[in-house]
Amino acid sequence: MSDTHHRTATVCTYNDVIVDKQKQHWVEFQLRGEQGERLANMLWRAVNDATRVDCTSEYSGLSDAQGVIRVDGLHSIPITLLVAANLLAEELRTRRLRCARPEPHRPIVGEHTPLHIPQRSGFSPIEQQAIAAGHDYHYLRVAQLCDQQPSFDAPLSRPKQLPAFHFPDSTVKALKCVRSE
Repeated sequence: MSDTHHRTATVCTYNDVIVDKQKQHWVEFQLRGEQGERLANMLWRAVNDATRVDCTSEYSGLSDAQGVIRVDGLHSIPITLLVAANLLAEELRTRRLRCARPEPHRPIVGEHTPLHIPQRSGFSPIEQQAIAAGHDYHYLRVAQLCDQQPSFDAPLSRPKQLPAFHFPDSTVKALKCVRSE
């Protein structure tokens, strides 16, 4: 191009930009057992890309008496919630499970069907209460909240093989919350 009057954005690499303060967000979680009991005083922490690169300090605290965890001052990026594994496992050990739950067909010998399927929508009475109140609902297992593998008082016969219902993926994977509009 021989046109000397042709200009592109590369001529001036610094443009003045004026913006207002970035909008801050918040998120709340309520931890409840399968029978609806609140999980109070659970030690938690939350991380996101901003905490990983030290733009802000890690969020942490205890769930309140209603089992609520509130994280304020968030930017519009995904956040990962982690609950102290041993404290959560010890508390849940004292709680009753629901007697009826969706179960897949039992696999035959040699079949690699998972023993436990994801929770079906509309199955939990807690889900119905949350949706009626205008909240989102997620059924989580222990492994989906723990910050690490919990230690067991009575050692497992096979330490690498965790209980299948509570650890369906054989690893600990924390809950990642993505803002939805």
